[in-house]
Order: sequence, then structure tokens, then C-alpha cells
Amino acid sequence: MSKDNDSFHDKSSREIVDIITKSHYIHNMVVILAGFGGDMDELMKSNEGLRSRFPTQVLFLYISPIHYFEHLKATLEKLKITFIDCDLTYTENNKGRTISDSFMQLSYIKGWANGRNVETIANNIIGYIFMKASDDETIDKVNLHVSFQELMGFLVQMLRERNHVRAGGASPELGDLTRRIASIGLPKRL
Repeated sequence: MSKDNDSFHDKSSREIVDIITKSHYIHNMVVILAGFGGDMDELMKSNEGLRSRFPTQVLFLYISPIHYFEHLKATLEKLKITFIDCDLTYTENNKGRTISDSFMQLSYIKGWANGRNVETIANNIIGYIFMKASDDETIDKVNLHVSFQELMGFLVQMLRERNHVRAGGASPELGDLTRRIASIGLPKRL
């Protein structure tokens, strides 16, 4: 951690402790600190008395890949965009496993924000689908859909952006996933 960051944590924690220990505020306010686990631990370590002033912790665990996929489907369905050939229970060609593994790999990336990042993927897909529909007069504008290959293109794109990884990956799991995706073939335009 940099000296500037230490200074910020020190100043922040001193200010929090100062405010919550003033007699005017004791038992008259609720203070909620929220952030990623590592960042919150650093903040708490920056002042010895800070952790004892926050006796209650609520930890939100990462959701499962099936829930990521369900959230993505629900977000797209609001705009009547559906998946035509992918489902986490679909076992032919390991499509379900590949989608699940992709979401699992994304969840391991530092800073992955569960629903917020799934919505980013959804927004990228929505933009792509609407652009594709406007460019191609043969596409049914009422029944817009996303294929497995298109979905995987967006998941791989986010994996690469967030993990700074090229095909072949840094971890054996990601390498295996990338090889499986390569064998499926991704659309050229994403």
C-alpha cells in the first residue's frame, strides 16, 4: 500500500472514530461502512479502536454461477432478449459447464462486484444486439436473441479485460476454459 493510501486510511479512521465517540452522537446514529473485504480490513487495521466500534458485520458472499446466469437472463428479458441455445443445465458440448466456469473465473477476479458486473455484461450484450438488429434487415426485431457463442464472446471479453489475460490464460483453469471456448468458436464481431 502506498504512503498516500496509508495517510488516507489514517485520516478517514481518525475522523470516523472522532465523530462516533462524540457524546452528541452516541446511541443517536447508525454508521454503515461498506466495501470489498480486503479494503475494509485495511481500513479497520488503520486504527486500533475502529474495529471494536463496529461490533456487527454483515458479509455478502459471492453468488453462484447459476445465479449470475439467471440475473443476466432476467436483465435481458426485460428488453425481450432471450438466449436461443444456452442454459446452465444444457449439457451438449458442455455449454452449461463452460458458461458456469466462465462466471466462476470472473468471480475470482479482485474487484468482481456480483450483480453490478453481470449488469455490465448485460448492457454490452444489449448494445451489441440492438446494433446487430439495426444493421441486419433480416433479423426479427420482435424476437431478439443471444447465441451461446455471442454470450461466450462477452464473458471472455470481460475475463480478458479484468484479468489482463490473453488466450491460454495465467491459471490452468483459465487455460482449460480458454481452450474449450476456442474449440467452440467465437463470433468475429463483438
